[in-house]
Amino acid sequence: MSLRPLLLAPAAVLLLAGCGQQGSVTPLSETLPGCSEVWVDGGTLPADYRGCVGADDVLEVSEVRKCSSAEGSFVTFDRFFALAGGPISDAGTESATYQQLYQQCFRTGW
Repeated sequence: MSLRPLLLAPAAVLLLAGCGQQGSVTPLSETLPGCSEVWVDGGTLPADYRGCVGADDVLEVSEVRKCSSAEGSFVTFDRFFALAGGPISDAGTESATYQQLYQQCFRTGW
């Protein structure tokens, strides 16, 4: 007895499962907020921040790092930074404010 039909049968099932009605794609602009709406100096970064889209509906890169010595995440976007759920600062990554928040999150000197 050949094993070839037995190996191809699961593949055929997977291929057939992929056929049929295709789901619609939801644009990122409908699921994620615009970056200019989120990243405002003095605003509050949502605690459940998942990202944002630019003016052209393209996902913009944010760095999200889980804090090691405090609850939450340390998030940076362009020149902005914040702890998730906390105030947003536009002081820049070389500022004392950035260094203090980084140290609070990671308990490490700059």
